[in-house]
Amino acid sequence: MLWCPIDHEEGLPAAHLVWRDSSTVNQLLTDPPEPADVEHYGNYVPEPCILHPEVVCEYPAPHELPKELAQRLYDWGHRQWPEEDPEELNPGSAYYQYEHAVAPGWKVGGWGPWSFCDPWPMNCEICNAKYQPLLTISSGEWDGGSGSWIPLEDREAPSGPIGLRKPSDPPMVTIGRGYNMQIYICPTSFDHPHLENMQ
Repeated sequence: MLWCPIDHEEGLPAAHLVWRDSSTVNQLLTDPPEPADVEHYGNYVPEPCILHPEVVCEYPAPHELPKELAQRLYDWGHRQWPEEDPEELNPGSAYYQYEHAVAPGWKVGGWGPWSFCDPWPMNCEICNAKYQPLLTISSGEWDGGSGSWIPLEDREAPSGPIGLRKPSDPPMVTIGRGYNMQIYICPTSFDHPHLENMQ
């Protein structure tokens, strides 16, 4: 994925998808070129960092589940986090949301991190196939909860409270005011237009 590091529609960088065979890449650039122009604060130019991909198991957001299952998870969440303030909005669903659903951070595939609105139908404008998530670019690698999404090597010693030794956003990319940029693709053809969404 290439993107223009300037705000375009809806305050997002414009993305361009290029499908390549990795076997055709003969030489890696040791000194990649800097963009000629960037968004005012440079929020779309990642800091050089090392990528450590890992496979995680995540589940859909509570509002993407059938009502009966969502209620069962809500009740289960109350038993897992009984100390939650009952006045908080949906404390039972907070446990499921933060500990099991929609892994935060940059990811390939997975479930969409809906925050501004409920999920809505996203279909290809050419063939009407349902778009599938390709990539999520996040303004942070982890969020609230007990820290279950924080990699073990980034947690503090077990004797102290769970905290962070490293920044929660190593690439230092900020989408909007700290949101996520989602790229969806048509499963029918790579030539069909992709969809960009901010949540």
